[in-house]
Amino acid sequence: QAVTISAGYNHVLMVDSNEIAWAWGANDLGQLGDKSYIDKSSPVKISLTCVKKVSAGNEISMLLKKSGILYTFGKNDVGQLGGERQYNNKPVEIDAMVKDISAGFSHILALKSDGTVYACGNNRNYTLGIFTTGEEYIPTLTQVPGLKNISKIVSGENCSFALTMDGKILFWGEIFDILDNKGTVTSVNSKVRELEFGNIKDVSVFGSGYRCLFIGEDESIKDIDGNMVVIDPRKHFPDNGSGVLEDPYL
Repeated sequence: QAVTISAGYNHVLMVDSNEIAWAWGANDLGQLGDKSYIDKSSPVKISLTCVKKVSAGNEISMLLKKSGILYTFGKNDVGQLGGERQYNNKPVEIDAMVKDISAGFSHILALKSDGTVYACGNNRNYTLGIFTTGEEYIPTLTQVPGLKNISKIVSGENCSFALTMDGKILFWGEIFDILDNKGTVTSVNSKVRELEFGNIKDVSVFGSGYRCLFIGEDESIKDIDGNMVVIDPRKHFPDNGSGVLEDPYL
């Protein structure tokens, strides 16, 4: 029985009720973590126990044990696995005292038990929220400056989000932003900044990892501009499966 599941670009990771991790899909870069480079059409077991959470990105995988130890495997061309820039087809331990994880397109985020956030990988669009090094790629987990008391992290394709314990949303990297009421959409590279609408209880990224939705304390759903979003499962929209996001910017 699946307890948590994460779908990446071309592979899937799952944790079952026995705290065992499973993977299936493409494996050309070792993203399934089964010590091979052979694609799998059915789930294969990853040789770790007491698994708390998994997160799949673009041919990269993260696995978090209940003890707080973080493992990564798969693609590592820009240091997104948090170590030497070589591909790994089995889990490699890279950090400890971690309580949440999130894999993006070519970067990863790790939330530490003290509420701080660490990141590594592609930093070309301020994706990591790190501006002091001047480097496009950071291959080791590095603390994101200024972030504290964080309760949740979410990685998009080239963007990142953090939810604070008091319900504030911080975001950075490349996002889609609404410039005017005609629905003009552009890509914006942003340093860490705060959304200024109400208290938020959850955040999710969708639409190829560039767009996001927020759930407020009143259970309302908002987009990044604070606009209310109505989800109607009775309608069909080509880019949204069996439901439609009734917002012209989504």
